[in-house]
Amino acid sequence: MGKKRNGRAVLRLDFPNQKSSPVEGSKSVPAVKSQAPSNKPCSTSVTSQVQPVKTTTSALLSANLEGNVTDSEFETVLDKLSSRACDLESLNMFLEAWESVFAHKMDYRSRNSAPSYDEFEALRRSKKLDSTLKKCTGFVKKVKLYTDVQRDSIEKEIQTLNLSKYLGEIATAIAEAKIKISDINGVLSICSMNHQRYSDFSPMLLENFRRVMPQKRIECSPSILKKLSCDLRLLGDLIAIGILPTAESFSLLLNSIRNVIAADRDGMQCLIPILSFCRGVGDEMAGILPRNIMVLCKENSIKLSRYDVVPVDKRVLMKTLLREYFASMCGILLKFQEEVLKSEIYNRKLMKNRGEIPEDRQATHNDIVANFEKFNSNAAKLAELLNENLPELKSLPPPAPDEVEDRAFSPSAAEDNTVVPGIVIFEDEDTRAFYQDLPDLKVYLPPVAYRENVLLAAEEAKKIEEREMQVANVDDDIVQAELSAEKLEEDEPEDLPPSLRGETEDEKREDAQIKPSFQIFLTSLLNCVTREMIDKAAMEFAMNYNNRPNRKKLTRWLFQIPRQRVDLLPLWARLVAILAPVMPDVSMEICALLKSDFRFLVRKKHQIFIETKLKITRFIAELVNFKIFPKSDAFQCLKTLLMDFVHHQIEMACAFVETCGRFLHRSSESRRRMTIYLEEMMRKKAAKALEPRYVGMVDHAYYFVCPREGVQRSVNKRRPAVAYLRNMVLYNLNKDNLESTIAVMKGLDWSNEKITSIVLELLCQPWETSSDQLRYLASFAAGVSEICPKMKTILTDTIIELIYYGMERPDTCENYRRIAVIRYLGELYNYKLIGSTSIFSTLYLLICYDLVTVNPLHWEHLDPPHNLMRIRLTCTLLKTCGDYLNHGPNKKKLNYFILYFQRYYWNKKRSSIWTNLNQFPFAIEELMEDTVHWLRPKSKFPASYEQACDEVQEMEAKMIKYAEEIFEEQPNLLTDVETTPIKPRNKYFEGQKGAQDKVGDKFNWTSDSNVDIRHLNDGVGIQLEGERGADSEVLFVNDTEYGEDDTFNQLFDRMCSEVNYNAARERMKSDIPIPLKLRSSSRSVPTTAEENSEGEKTVNFVLITRKGNKQNYKNLSVPADSEFVQKIQQREEDERLEKEKVKALTLGISMMQEAEEEQEAIARINNRSQQVPTPQYGWKNCIKS
Repeated sequence: MGKKRNGRAVLRLDFPNQKSSPVEGSKSVPAVKSQAPSNKPCSTSVTSQVQPVKTTTSALLSANLEGNVTDSEFETVLDKLSSRACDLESLNMFLEAWESVFAHKMDYRSRNSAPSYDEFEALRRSKKLDSTLKKCTGFVKKVKLYTDVQRDSIEKEIQTLNLSKYLGEIATAIAEAKIKISDINGVLSICSMNHQRYSDFSPMLLENFRRVMPQKRIECSPSILKKLSCDLRLLGDLIAIGILPTAESFSLLLNSIRNVIAADRDGMQCLIPILSFCRGVGDEMAGILPRNIMVLCKENSIKLSRYDVVPVDKRVLMKTLLREYFASMCGILLKFQEEVLKSEIYNRKLMKNRGEIPEDRQATHNDIVANFEKFNSNAAKLAELLNENLPELKSLPPPAPDEVEDRAFSPSAAEDNTVVPGIVIFEDEDTRAFYQDLPDLKVYLPPVAYRENVLLAAEEAKKIEEREMQVANVDDDIVQAELSAEKLEEDEPEDLPPSLRGETEDEKREDAQIKPSFQIFLTSLLNCVTREMIDKAAMEFAMNYNNRPNRKKLTRWLFQIPRQRVDLLPLWARLVAILAPVMPDVSMEICALLKSDFRFLVRKKHQIFIETKLKITRFIAELVNFKIFPKSDAFQCLKTLLMDFVHHQIEMACAFVETCGRFLHRSSESRRRMTIYLEEMMRKKAAKALEPRYVGMVDHAYYFVCPREGVQRSVNKRRPAVAYLRNMVLYNLNKDNLESTIAVMKGLDWSNEKITSIVLELLCQPWETSSDQLRYLASFAAGVSEICPKMKTILTDTIIELIYYGMERPDTCENYRRIAVIRYLGELYNYKLIGSTSIFSTLYLLICYDLVTVNPLHWEHLDPPHNLMRIRLTCTLLKTCGDYLNHGPNKKKLNYFILYFQRYYWNKKRSSIWTNLNQFPFAIEELMEDTVHWLRPKSKFPASYEQACDEVQEMEAKMIKYAEEIFEEQPNLLTDVETTPIKPRNKYFEGQKGAQDKVGDKFNWTSDSNVDIRHLNDGVGIQLEGERGADSEVLFVNDTEYGEDDTFNQLFDRMCSEVNYNAARERMKSDIPIPLKLRSSSRSVPTTAEENSEGEKTVNFVLITRKGNKQNYKNLSVPADSEFVQKIQQREEDERLEKEKVKALTLGISMMQEAEEEQEAIARINNRSQQVPTPQYGWKNCIKS
């Protein structure tokens, strides 16, 4: 029962939620005790209160819903019960909660549909309600900051306060409040109590929701989406329980959801509000229930109570909108999964190459996978609610790398690595990271541990820097003179190099004092074969063994690396580089030992110890890569080798160049000197008779540093303005920056012809952009045409000429360009840059240009039977703009064209070249059938060529019959149409026999074809009838030089016909045709007036009337001074003056053109006597070049 407050019972709409949750283990729910609306006064009415549902579990409330991107506050207990329902027991728990909520909503709706305003008005007049400003404003503040804890106090204040003057503020506070899903029940109770007391509350609440809900595209920020999730659900519940009017509020709800979906660009953010809405009020607003509930109810023959608060047609609209969003979300889900697969493939490649995956990379991959799982989980829940199926997701590829992965991660893909620092010097990211990404030991060591060592080595480091600065100061002549000298400095001879000498007595005594643990550490360095292991070893030495004796022992150990372990040289060099910032004495001492050993081995010129020589050389080169060994000393070593370029010195020089040659050659301060040394090495090779083995080694080392240059591709160096516009228009144009790009175009100087030509050139290259961006390029062209109107005509003409060019030069290498151009033409029509006439002209051009028969003798012409490119082009154009052609008058034109197109297709398919071994391509069949079925779903595709011809003949017969009926009904239809035939303009068909002989070489005459243009149904061919009748000949014009004239003549004749036909149609606007005798006998308006019997001047008119099918003519005399006659005469006088003015202008232009032509002819005659004429090329040759 409800709790009485001030003589009035209050209905508590406590739906099952997180606060009043069922208790786990219970199997029954008490029946809902509701009471019908009472007709007694408001002060004594009694309502019902929902008792908490005593079922289900507390564990249900604390369960962690893994993979759910929504917070727990967006999911009520009823939602959780529906998602967990899998058997009869769990279904009964859901049904009990569902029926409880259903009964309360229906009871609530019945009370809100019949509020007792009169009872409250009487109570207000009795002045028992408090209207003080302090309490009323305090109440409004509580509503603004509403939480479910304040529910009881707010309901009590509603009973005692007179809020009639604060309804607007209350409605605003409710609409703008940031509530949670758990607070919706309390807000509904507050709204219901106000609705039952104040008649103006509901309109104010609706108006505030109309202001708050998104009426246009908004930014999908997390805070906005969180509030929107609650607002959509609250608005649906307000409609369901009858507080808001259904018609207006449902339209607001539908538009809000539509705007939210439109604002979500990536399709992932608005999933939270949509899913929350479908869970909360899906049955009320869209008639949807979870699929598992429907299946369980059907299996157990259980009838579930359903809501009927919204008309069926409105629920269908809402359900359709939700399903459309679900379809788009499925596409986004597939793209998301592709990103996950790419990330997984990349990780596997890293694992294969490196042996492990970096932590930051693994963390990024884990985030991608976690986000995908959350999105997939929510998408699955929405699919359950909408009774839809998710698309099948691809499984992860096997661990073995495939060819695509190898190609994607090959070194040739240098474009992907250009953004990594240091990629100019090193080949790839792994190499760069090995030589440059070193751990900083200063972070782990206190300054006192390395300050003394750094200060002691500062003076020596300063000397090294001075020598390094001299590396860049190179004098070519001096370097060449130094390299040409064959004399080396001779020091005192020694028996063995330092690396091969034994330990002295002092060193043996020091070794005896070394701890065994440090000796174990030194031995373990031989097993450090990865970058991570050597980094850990450096850290261990710095933390545990950092003292002078140990550093000296480590230096000797590193210096005496076994000559067979060349694989350890880069790793031990990295160890030295890591220790150098905090222990510079280690790096300086090992560099001194290596330099001394190198000089000894070169000076002795022994033909032994080759492995030791190569080891020392490579160790020095590796330290150069780490910038430990000074470059000046490294060049001194290389110069020493080049000065005595024989035997082992050749191998040592090649090993040095192969190891650090690229680093020295690509470093700016040493590039010049390294180039001189490399040239000197190649000069020495050419001057000396070396063994082939040495020649190969030198060539390999040189070209390893300076790769051979392949075929130089001519690169078109564009001006900065051209490159900027090209990148912005062709490569970076998309939906987001389209408007900003057009805004940039508005700022250009369009009076500059160079700017206009650059933009026009970019717009005429649709093949330079991707197929997905063609629509944006066409939209951009539409925007540019508004800025520069002449651009529209030039662009259209150029695109159509490109299509003609593709017809006349059917090169398979240009097929991609032809498809891009034809699709671009369709997009231009979609954006209203061209008319439907141009589209239909292009369509008929594709199937009729240069028609040939199936005779094999004609296969070498422009449209042989095996060339199916025109079918693909036609289908591409129809799929691009077919939607817009499928309406209005163009729909009938499209019907006619489809019939001709089907006949053209079957004429290709029936050719004898297609056999069992050489079958007609299945892709073309599928493309053709899909296109026709897409445009005409109900039509039946013809099964043979004869059937296609029959459909065309049937259509043509209907058209002829229709035309005859029109002419019978209106026999004067053609009286005003100019029927004078147009004389041929082609000069090659005129003249006498001499002129024909002159042009005869330009034509190819054959007599093999007997196809007549009147029998196109039997084949696709054109025949010109001659004077010999049956011996007629087929004329093929050499379109290399005269194709432009033929095209111009066809377009000109078509234009004249269209103009005449349109003029005839304009004259036929009258319902009653003017008799011919009246047209020939009299003028429309007499110019002279006649006097009647009374001496008054009048003008005679003929009045035509019709009764039934009979026309009556009656003479009508109108006074000459009437306003009607004077206006007509004035209009005719104005027209006459206008015609004379146009005639004068036309004559002036003609005379000017004749004068210019005469001047050009005189100039050509003068130039012809002085210059040799050069061949002229048409626009087609210019396009090809």
